[in-house]
Amino acid sequence: MAPYQDDVVCLATSGSLVAVGSQHHVAVIDTNSNKLAYAIPLGEGAGARSVLFRDHMLSYGTGSGVMAFTDLRSVKKEGSLKVPSEVAGLELGAGRLCSENEYR
Repeated sequence: MAPYQDDVVCLATSGSLVAVGSQHHVAVIDTNSNKLAYAIPLGEGAGARSVLFRDHMLSYGTGSGVMAFTDLRSVKKEGSLKVPSEVAGLELGAGRLCSENEYR
């Protein structure tokens, strides 16, 4: 069972990898081994809103207006998890939500 399953927001697939975006992390699971391959912590309250694979690149957008791009080939081990050593990103701003269009 994947960690952070209670707050899954979005997912993307690439071959045997599944990226799962949640309120606190982007987790990449290898379906061949059924294990967590990568874990990318997000800032407090950021929350992943979208994830996308393109070859070895993983991009994700957060609720705090950040678009991040991670090369999954450049990872380091932290305990039993692999965490990307560098994440490139763009800070775009929080955007605007019209209150009458809010989902409840």
